[in-house]
Amino acid sequence: REGSGEGEAPYASPPMLLSLLSDLPELSLSIRPWELTHQDLTLRVVRMLTEMNLPSVLGVPEEALLHFVADVQAEYKADTAYHNFSHAFTVTLICFHLIKDSASHRSVLRPL
Repeated sequence: REGSGEGEAPYASPPMLLSLLSDLPELSLSIRPWELTHQDLTLRVVRMLTEMNLPSVLGVPEEALLHFVADVQAEYKADTAYHNFSHAFTVTLICFHLIKDSASHRSVLRPL
């Protein structure tokens, strides 16, 4: 189910955030973003960024990262057929797997 973000439950408090992130299913390439709500997609983006150690590298709490990703999601127009948040999620997922699953990419990329 694709959610518009409107009317969905607010995000969890910081202690619950870690639990939500760890309870998400694996970030496989078989995810069908059009079947998930925008809140589900947002949490998965935060999980990807957390698995890449971005909060630590940037020195920001995961809650701030969650709010940033939610703000980005909110800027996408819900009625756009292709360049929407589901597309952004899919591109992010592909990049995540390219970096995470490829030793050659990891050897070239360095922390900020």
